Amino acid sequence: QSPFITRTDILRARKACGLMKRRDYRAVTDITTGRYSGVTQ
Repeated sequence: QSPFITRTDILRARKACGLMKRRDYRAVTDITTGRYSGVTQ
């Protein structure tokens, strides 16, 4: 592991955070509540 953080890493982290907050937030809540755990299938 290098102690330096590159701009690409920062952009990837921001992108990941944005996707997690926007898209996956509902999915995570559904998973925790058991809606997305494959019961509907």
